[in-house]
Amino acid sequence: MAITFNKKFGLHTEYQWRRMHFITTWQQFLARASLTYNITNRLSAALGYVFVETYPYGDHPSTKEPYPENRIYGDLKLKIHIGNLNLKIE
Repeated sequence: MAITFNKKFGLHTEYQWRRMHFITTWQQFLARASLTYNITNRLSAALGYVFVETYPYGDHPSTKEPYPENRIYGDLKLKIHIGNLNLKIE
């Protein structure tokens, strides 16, 4: 979800719920929030926080217990329009 405060600043939030076996088994969940800043109408930057919890899944799980991750992240996005083609480089 994106919330726009004004022409320059906004807030981006995201939640991903990853499950398998018709949603009966956890794989991972991710919650992310960031403050976005529009540098120009084609270039934007974001700085935020993400929490990820990964659960053991699959034939060869990377862990036996769920493990949490806390991260700070940054993001740059560039929008390019070439004729009818719209590209977004992240």
